[in-house]
Amino acid sequence: MYTKTGSMKGIAARTFAAAVACSSLATVTQAEVTSDIVGYVKVGAYSAPSSYTGLPGGSDTLVSPPFTRQPEFSGKVASFAGNVITVAGTPAWTANKFVYAASTQPKTYYALIGSATAANPLEGRVYDITANGTNTLTVDLNGDSLTGLPADAKITVIPYWTLATLFPAANAGVSFTATTATNDLKTQVLVPDSSTVGTNLPYAASYYFFNGAWRKVGDAETVNHNDDVIIPEKYITVRNPVGTTTKSLVVMGNVPSGKLAVPLATAAAAKQDNPVTFLSPLDTTLNGLGLGPSNGFTATTSSRAIQDQLFVYDNSQVALDKVASKIYIHMNGAWRLVGDNPTVDHGTDAIKAGSGLVIRKAASGTGATAFWNQTH
Repeated sequence: MYTKTGSMKGIAARTFAAAVACSSLATVTQAEVTSDIVGYVKVGAYSAPSSYTGLPGGSDTLVSPPFTRQPEFSGKVASFAGNVITVAGTPAWTANKFVYAASTQPKTYYALIGSATAANPLEGRVYDITANGTNTLTVDLNGDSLTGLPADAKITVIPYWTLATLFPAANAGVSFTATTATNDLKTQVLVPDSSTVGTNLPYAASYYFFNGAWRKVGDAETVNHNDDVIIPEKYITVRNPVGTTTKSLVVMGNVPSGKLAVPLATAAAAKQDNPVTFLSPLDTTLNGLGLGPSNGFTATTSSRAIQDQLFVYDNSQVALDKVASKIYIHMNGAWRLVGDNPTVDHGTDAIKAGSGLVIRKAASGTGATAFWNQTH
């Protein structure tokens, strides 16, 4: 079974706020040159489309960066063997330049598989890079296989967001409140559980900023977790406890393009929650998500036997340990809101950019992973 959990060196979002800074950053390699659209957004709660309320105090805010970081290579696949991908051309990489090394190389990288001349069954898949040669990338398939990868498929190497790149120390007091005593934690960044079977899952990790760096609850307060990564297709929760003030978070990065294949874990005989997000800096509708019976989401055929459910959360609601504000199912060819008249089509209901969602997959009978192929 393939489930993308990422390493726990292991984060938050909303719509193009003041503007989309459509500057063009060039990524130059010997393989090809690409021009990337860059934008910025204010991330967090909005009381109205143009009324940003930030990351409220005394509340949990479910968010995700709506951009990627700047890619550092874009080229094409030449061949593969097992979990080793050889790229076209001669990029002449230094050995293991894409491998994390504490204190000397703070970035953790992933390879994003793109389109090809022919149909590419792996388009949108994301794999952690564990090693590289001068023109090769060794990736963690995490149970997946590269079988079917076309020789001319696009491949992009991108560094993950990390705690320190999303919440740099310089932003203490702006995007988060630093902790001054470990018996009184201030802003916490909570990472949802992506590996436990079941529903209403606990958080897998909790972080707080103390003595100039991000620390992890349960770990020694001297251990630096600045480089822990944020998985691009999942949300994190920013918790500002009662007594902390509202903060403001602005995220700038590369506007995503192409496809992203978001894995949705299932259990054979039980329901399974998947914490996810839609990677886009723009609000969209339920119909615009592309999620549905032909794309990762099992339709309900009878209201007495609910299948997959989509949980949506309201960041403008000030509350800790939030419950979903709306639950949707897909039935009779359209999105229906649980609790509303089942004949009403809710496909035009808006989903805020960079917000956290939970897809609760019904028991699959096999435990096989489904994929939600997002198109940007």
